[in-house]
Amino acid sequence: MKRILLPGLGLFLLACSLFSPQPNIPTPAAAATPFQTAPAASITPAAAPVQPPPPPTVLPVRRAYALGISLEGGSYASRAFANLFKIDARVWAPGTMTPGPVDEHGMPTSDFDLFALDGAFLQKTAGFHGTYRLYFNGQAELSAQGGTLQNQVYNSAQNLTQVDFHISDPYPTVRFDFRNTRRSADSPLHSGVTGLKLMRPLSPGSTESYPPETVFTTEFLDLHRRAEVLRMMDFTATNGNIQREWADRSTPADLTYYGETPGYWWQGKGAPWEDAILLANTLDTDLWINIPVYASDDYISRLAGLISDTLEPERRIYIEYSNELWNFGMPQWNQIQELVDEDLASNPQTSINYDGLVRSGGKTEYGIGVPRYWARRILQISDLFRSRFGDDAMLTRVRPVFATQAAWQHWISTGLLFLDSYYNNAAGSTYVSQPRPVNTYLWGGGGSGYVHGFPEGLASNPAATLEDIFAGYEQAWPAHYATMAADVYWLSAFGLKRAAYEGGTGLDDFASDESAVQRAQLDERMQAVYRRAIETFFAAGGDLYLTFQGVNPPHGLLPYDVIPGSQPHPKLDAFDALLAVETRPAPTVGYPIPGRIPAGRYHIREDGWSSGENDGPAHLEGAYSWTSYTLNASQPGTYLLTLEISNSSNGQASLWLDGSALQTNLVCPANGETAPISMNLTPGVHAIRVQAATGGFDLRALRISAP
Repeated sequence: MKRILLPGLGLFLLACSLFSPQPNIPTPAAAATPFQTAPAASITPAAAPVQPPPPPTVLPVRRAYALGISLEGGSYASRAFANLFKIDARVWAPGTMTPGPVDEHGMPTSDFDLFALDGAFLQKTAGFHGTYRLYFNGQAELSAQGGTLQNQVYNSAQNLTQVDFHISDPYPTVRFDFRNTRRSADSPLHSGVTGLKLMRPLSPGSTESYPPETVFTTEFLDLHRRAEVLRMMDFTATNGNIQREWADRSTPADLTYYGETPGYWWQGKGAPWEDAILLANTLDTDLWINIPVYASDDYISRLAGLISDTLEPERRIYIEYSNELWNFGMPQWNQIQELVDEDLASNPQTSINYDGLVRSGGKTEYGIGVPRYWARRILQISDLFRSRFGDDAMLTRVRPVFATQAAWQHWISTGLLFLDSYYNNAAGSTYVSQPRPVNTYLWGGGGSGYVHGFPEGLASNPAATLEDIFAGYEQAWPAHYATMAADVYWLSAFGLKRAAYEGGTGLDDFASDESAVQRAQLDERMQAVYRRAIETFFAAGGDLYLTFQGVNPPHGLLPYDVIPGSQPHPKLDAFDALLAVETRPAPTVGYPIPGRIPAGRYHIREDGWSSGENDGPAHLEGAYSWTSYTLNASQPGTYLLTLEISNSSNGQASLWLDGSALQTNLVCPANGETAPISMNLTPGVHAIRVQAATGGFDLRALRISAP
């Protein structure tokens, strides 16, 4: 199996080096002063569901190109939060870099030092100078490094300290020392403080700071309001997330969201769901959430309740289980293997091992067990959301997604075949008492939308020029189209939509900023490349495309800072140009109908890997034997489907249209044609699946006549 280097892993390394907190060892601060903020509202768990709310009457109409953004997380450059401490705030024992004692929200319970920012890693941003305002509940003597403390005031009635903090250096190292602390007037000396906030200036260099109740910066909102969907994968720190129960989650009362947290990966615990929902409501965007890999049923039910109670009814919800569970470079690859092992240990005949292919003779085949467990979990998550939102909202407003890997269809095929065989009883055996097709549970799926097919070795060639890079993209387009279409063949066969959970121009680069790959991302020609990447995705039958991050050097709409300034932004220009398009060209994927399709040219079949490449027949026989053909209808109407058959031995066929049963036990003559079957089709992509119901036969062709 070829190991694929993932864009997400490249981002991890780049983010660690450029955007996320990487402190130099600062010297202890010197100088003194006091402070506090209004107490944060207490957070209570979402109430258990009582009655599903009525479904929304109208969901917003999509633009011609449905585009979204997969948000960054823990990035200073994105300037997401008006409170700088939300990105990182490290509580250290006085005069050390050793973690100090904190309460359940990360607030210090004794005197402490607080590290907040290392500007050495942010030289390409617009800077972090200006006047901040520090708030906390309690009292303290303060000193600081990286700026000047002024106008410290304590309000005894509110137990609130406020102090201005002026930074003149655009790229400072910021650290505060808190001594002789008291949480309240009645608290003992050296008892710490609560409610810590450091509110940013309204813009770099401004002498006015954001009010303490402000959650998001204006710059962050301005960049991301153009998206139709916001994916919260990095925002809620999905990668390596270890949350299991509802009490484990982040809350708005926490000191910081992305600071170092024992057991979590480099992004920490991530932002709370409340902030993700608030962002979607504020920007009138749809919400794409990523469920932590270990999350219990109770966690998921409570999350569904929180979203149901607080997300505006016009907002759609896309639901993904974790992120890139196929990615060997991510912690969740090991985490889901643990879950597979636990499942098998508790019940060797568990559903994922119904046919003995996952564990036999003491050996576990994770290549099968992982995608089956993954697919089953998103099915279970779908049911948990259904119990809260009701049937009418499912697959319209609530859209569970089986997001896999575009470069290798093993994951999507293994997962979908399992769901169909077991939960739809489609393999001929009765495994569940109420079989349902896959599109009862899932709305869509598929891999990323990154450009595929770029010449291997060119991106890492230190001698490559800009012209070489753009010539490489020209070579990539046929393979990119084929890769995008491959997912559509699987998804259309089961009646699902194609959604790219993230995407972009597709080149990670670990070389210097002067490398051709990095310079190409900022070149004006990249506008045409990025636009073509997205247009190709939709031509290949795509329905929803999410670009990877608003701010990120190799992939983002902007490279270095959420404030456009003088940064080159060819991708942002292309994104906006596509949003302005009023009519999108029709997709070109699939066989155009009406017409005759040789059966040997099937797109996929039940073996999970083959595609037909000849004009001969396809032999169908056995409990789970089928071929699928993706169709492209140019006109709406009622089409007639006739199967051309030979060598039938008491054969009967079952037909599935867009994942739902169209005809069962269709008699197949020994040699000849079946009775015509009507298909009501809308313009666009569809799929017909022909499955042996009884006996066997050679399927010679599918003939589809015009309406």
